[in-house]
Amino acid sequence: MNARSMRVDDPRRSRAALLLVAIVSALVLPGCSGNGEGEGDQAADTAADSAAGDSTEPTPGPQPQDAPREPTVADAPPSDDAPEPPPSEPTTEPAPEPEVQPEPAASEPDAPEPFTQLGIEDLVVGDGELVEPGATVTIHYRGTLASDGSEFDSSYSRGQPATFPLSSLIAGWQEGIPGMRVGGTRRLEIPWAKAYGASGRPPTIPPMADLIFQVEVLGVENPPKPPQLATEFEGEPVDLGDGLVIRDIAVGSGDTAIEPGAPMVLLHFVGAVADTGEIYEWSRRTGQPVTLRLANTLPAFERGVVGMKAGGVRRIEAPAALAFGDAERRPPGVPAGADLVFEVEVLSFRNARKLAAEWLREEDLGEGLVRRVVREGDAGGAVLPDDASITIHLIGELQDGTRIDSTYDAGQPITIPLGKAVEGWKRALPGMRPGGVIQIVMPPELGFGSEGSPPLVPPDATLVYEIELINWKPVRTWSTTFASEPEVVAEGITIRDVLAGTGDLAEEGRTAVVHYLAQLEDGTQVADTFSVNQLQVVPLVVEEPLPGLRRALIGMRVGGVRRVELTADQAFGDAGNEPLVPPGSAMVFEVELIGLQ
Repeated sequence: MNARSMRVDDPRRSRAALLLVAIVSALVLPGCSGNGEGEGDQAADTAADSAAGDSTEPTPGPQPQDAPREPTVADAPPSDDAPEPPPSEPTTEPAPEPEVQPEPAASEPDAPEPFTQLGIEDLVVGDGELVEPGATVTIHYRGTLASDGSEFDSSYSRGQPATFPLSSLIAGWQEGIPGMRVGGTRRLEIPWAKAYGASGRPPTIPPMADLIFQVEVLGVENPPKPPQLATEFEGEPVDLGDGLVIRDIAVGSGDTAIEPGAPMVLLHFVGAVADTGEIYEWSRRTGQPVTLRLANTLPAFERGVVGMKAGGVRRIEAPAALAFGDAERRPPGVPAGADLVFEVEVLSFRNARKLAAEWLREEDLGEGLVRRVVREGDAGGAVLPDDASITIHLIGELQDGTRIDSTYDAGQPITIPLGKAVEGWKRALPGMRPGGVIQIVMPPELGFGSEGSPPLVPPDATLVYEIELINWKPVRTWSTTFASEPEVVAEGITIRDVLAGTGDLAEEGRTAVVHYLAQLEDGTQVADTFSVNQLQVVPLVVEEPLPGLRRALIGMRVGGVRRVELTADQAFGDAGNEPLVPPGSAMVFEVELIGLQ
């Protein structure tokens, strides 16, 4: 199973962006991107996307590091729409009749007959392990042109055998090497259509060139065999409704079991078509388990693994409607509308963190706002002021227990400016210390009001939040003292250093990693990457958009801070960057250079 296809979009997914925060969005610089320092967890998605055997692009074989690369058998043949070879020079002979297939190259009268099919001749029959289709082989080889016998590639000449997965090689190798045994040597006569095609690999391999290879197999790693589905069980079948049936093969151990909505389940699986029993995928084929979020996977998994413990193995009989159904993106080997059978082995899991049921004290803050102190912060920690950049973990729920957000589930805290949060947060959080945990019962008037925040927060919703303060720092403000006088470096670009850096020099063509404040000429602030802890990556190439900013960063040193004033044509010009930057707006930036790439 392709684990990517196990994931389905679900409106219940956690959205850190729905956090109560009416943040003024960070200014988006096309061509620039955040470095992810403050982004949500991606590890679970990445593992689930890659663990179950996505195909990979062909990889080239080993080549000398200090010489231009010669073509090898690891170069895949060109696509069908590759350019055809140039026409031959005119001759006095009558033009041949058009052919459906291109003529093979044969310029000499005594040229050998073109190969019409793959030729295989065993020169030495090996006595070692058999090479199977899809294997990875370690080989010595020599390649020559069939037309004149000239050698174009040889691992013998390099003095180093090569290791290739057969799936990445030319068709003549994929078909001609399986069936050999370790220790064997085989001659392959490969027609051009199963080699490098109509285009060849100039200048070494001409267009439409038949090839001859001598291949010696030194070692092989065959693909793992598909497992067999279980025939013995520890439990009886349990019907979960909608045609979904589970049956335990082995019961796991431990005090806790997987709960609905668990944000992380690490497992191995086998997937088979129910009607035929044919196994189409298994995670141990790649050696990598799959990481799932139950709220973001197939319904059969979402419901079928609940109640399992670590070490447990379970069969899940899934009707098509709870598997892939008739979806176009199905794993190879899964027919449309097919019922499936899964066998899953749970390695580990993490259940969703719950709201605390007990607290040290409860405080009425007025207007329906209630604060519950679940855990006091560090006694020596600094007290959170009314406005700061805060790094927090949170759980958010409706009063009926419906979860709307959880940074614990995502595995990554978030950083936001408290001053841009909803009113209930601005009243309840000040006074906390790092390490502290509070619950807030927040009426709609101090939250999202009569409009709510669709699709997760309905209109007029009272919300319960549990917030753990990880850390805080003062809000970055505009500097009032400077280390240099204003300098016009180009028309429409004025710079003034706030702090001279001492690190690496920013030069044209490099890439700067920065934090910045940005405002319009009238003082309206439109961006603050400090408060949301989102580093930005800016290529130092003077081009649109913001050519003036890119130019102004050149000459800074890492650790420096610079004020940059831009006329409209050096910022976003007549187009602007709405809704934040109106057309024709002059802008002011204060940039801290964090690093260079």
